[in-house]
Amino acid sequence: MTQMRVLIAVTSPISLRLFGNRLHLLVSSGIELHLVTGEPVSENFPEIPTSATLHVVKMKRKVDLFGDLLALKRFAQLTRKLRPAVVAAATPKASLIAIVGARMTRVPVRVWEVWGARWDRDTNRLNRILKLVDRLIARNSSHIFAVSPSLARLMQESGITEEQPRVIHFGSSHGVDTSHYVPNYKKSHDQSPTLGYVGRISQDKGIEDLHCVALELLEQWPALRLLLVGEIDTTDPPPSRLVESLTNLPWVHHTGWVKDSALYYQEMDVFLFPSFREGLPNAVLEADSSGLPVVAYQATGTVDAVEHGVNGLLVPLGDRGKLRDAVIQILDSSELREIFSQQSRHLAIRKFDSTKVEDEWTKAYLELFPDT
Repeated sequence: MTQMRVLIAVTSPISLRLFGNRLHLLVSSGIELHLVTGEPVSENFPEIPTSATLHVVKMKRKVDLFGDLLALKRFAQLTRKLRPAVVAAATPKASLIAIVGARMTRVPVRVWEVWGARWDRDTNRLNRILKLVDRLIARNSSHIFAVSPSLARLMQESGITEEQPRVIHFGSSHGVDTSHYVPNYKKSHDQSPTLGYVGRISQDKGIEDLHCVALELLEQWPALRLLLVGEIDTTDPPPSRLVESLTNLPWVHHTGWVKDSALYYQEMDVFLFPSFREGLPNAVLEADSSGLPVVAYQATGTVDAVEHGVNGLLVPLGDRGKLRDAVIQILDSSELREIFSQQSRHLAIRKFDSTKVEDEWTKAYLELFPDT
């Protein structure tokens, strides 16, 4: 039987959370699991099995030519030592180092999990370089999985891959725990609606658009509340004036980073998600599972978590006016809000329940071993 040793790499340890229960399922299936991160794991992650072996290959998210070459050398040394049957990677820098390093050392199965496309929409010099890097990763991979159908199409249409990457189940890296993210059936919808957002507070998440829309809605609903759950992204921060506004306005409640966001979704009436690019947004899946109507831009990834006119409304990228009008349409109609709420919950259970998604990912990995 093929030795079932798998090495999985991510750049930052926090990204291991996005595997959900998958790592435990691999171990329980007989996999000898090794995990590589770009820095030491400094806290206990329940997603990491106790039997997994942790390795550190120093790497940074930003471009670092000398550091990247050194990381490539060290990763190749590690694969020569471990001789894994499968090397898998997610997140941009770890994917480059691990997939190319595995190809150099003739690892037979090299799996690239594509969780997003940083170059989506923008054509500046840096993003053209990022596309070239992704093409390099793709050409050195033996298997490519994308976390959403729209991302898979984008990868092929943009020339990153020759064929569309495989999508596991309906998409997502781990789905959503529909037993934890549940609707608040006791919430009353009055004249003080709460708009909600969960995620990084950053430019590419459309926070400035969200703020502008909320300001306009405030004229119609003076008791409007904006609930923001997430920390400010220092690598892509909003303008300082906006940060100050989000911090000081009495009708804006910014929680910062929270360990568990489930109860915050239960305070919301509409989930507003004006992100410009996604792989498959976990926050929207959580909002779906929490029975929230969703208003969002028609971004890659988001279109797979929101069915227009079924569980929410999608508007063209960057159209703040239509974003505002979509929120008004939902807030003005208790009937529409109730329909979208029910359909959001139904969609989460039908397509993205974590138990089913994680099982399908485990099957896909076990298929990589011909003798199992």
